Amino acid sequence: MKEFTYKFLSLIKERISEEEFNSWFKSLLIENIDFNNKVITIIAPSNFNSEWLQNNYSELIEKTLKDILKEKFNYKFKINEKNTSDYNENNQLLINKDPFKLKNKFIEKGLNPKYTFERFVVGEFNRFAHAAATAVAKNPGKSYNPLFIYSGVGLGKTHLLNSIGNYISKNNPNLNVAYVTSEDFTNDLVKSIREDKMNEFRNRYRSIDILLIDDIQFIAGKQSTQEELFHTFNALYDKEKQIVFTSDSSPKEITGLENRLKTRFEWGLIADIQTPDPETLVAIIIKKSQELEIKLSNELAFFLANNLPANIRTIEGALTRLKAMADFEKVEISEPFIRRILKDTLRIKEKDITVEYIIKVVGEFFGIKVNELKSKKKSKQIAIARQVAMYLSRYLTKMSYPHIGEKFGKDHSTVIHAENQIKKKIQTDTELNNKINTIINIIKSNY
Repeated sequence: MKEFTYKFLSLIKERISEEEFNSWFKSLLIENIDFNNKVITIIAPSNFNSEWLQNNYSELIEKTLKDILKEKFNYKFKINEKNTSDYNENNQLLINKDPFKLKNKFIEKGLNPKYTFERFVVGEFNRFAHAAATAVAKNPGKSYNPLFIYSGVGLGKTHLLNSIGNYISKNNPNLNVAYVTSEDFTNDLVKSIREDKMNEFRNRYRSIDILLIDDIQFIAGKQSTQEELFHTFNALYDKEKQIVFTSDSSPKEITGLENRLKTRFEWGLIADIQTPDPETLVAIIIKKSQELEIKLSNELAFFLANNLPANIRTIEGALTRLKAMADFEKVEISEPFIRRILKDTLRIKEKDITVEYIIKVVGEFFGIKVNELKSKKKSKQIAIARQVAMYLSRYLTKMSYPHIGEKFGKDHSTVIHAENQIKKKIQTDTELNNKINTIINIIKSNY
């Protein structure tokens, strides 16, 4: 449950202020997930804490659980007076730590230790961004400064940003690394203004070595935030300190962003991440399943790649859910199992039925070779089979009469005649009607 607790608290932390999170959420633990009754048990440190959460954050908790599990779950609290929130394991985020100061220096705020270069799957769609991020991590402040990475949701930009921070923290422990979201930056600014601590805010941000800001697009329209970021950028850039931004769009496409910031974002290198191709998605799914210790065949990996959105975050969530349900039901993962568990996530792609396939199935059903169906032979058996194939080509595809005619080596008038003939016959010929329905079921069973 620690993995699920981590995801739950990380999402909550992104959606509320730091003060709220530290006051009410940082001590929570997920104890159990009851998939049968769709109930999650949450351990809270006190009755007062659980009652406050129930009265003030119920909607947030429900939404966050639904975002992770892809369906609605209820929750209940269990009280544990002991403080169980401080994890120190290598694969856990130290969520309850002070995000800014540790012996008067920044700590790696929010860095997810699972997001490393080693665990990042490289393909043609992200190779350039990965190479740029690796260069920055190995030579901060020298290679590309600033580095601006942008992509659609769930394609790996946050993974790369964390990878930079984790690599530098490991290999250059004396460097002061700060990972913040643009919302963190704004919230800290607002708090500093409210508490009249702007000098402390400026000193803190302008004395770091590596500044990593995620989702920078959210500062659009926030004048005070942009003003402070502008001066922070200048201070760090002049000292050759590394700055990395991520966004859902390129600097030019961020509306509500001051031109002077857009210009500075473009001073260094801009790298985009495209939508992954199917082969890379399969590689990602296989790698993620191995990390989660899921037994997944190549065939099932291809099935998931073809039917899940091309969103790595969604893929991770789907695999986590498959593992949880497979462990709970004590079954092996199969295609029917995947279809059942991920029915609300999968986007099953229906293949278009082709005229060629219809001709093949009709020929096999009537015991006639394909070349005979396309020939000029006019024996009764061949003629009726040919008419059925033409009729079904109109019924099961979107092809025009001329297009279907080409497939049979005939003109469009022949197809029209065949369609009309079969329509008349099935009104009185029950046997032929049953045969056609059987052929339709055979064709559709393979699509």
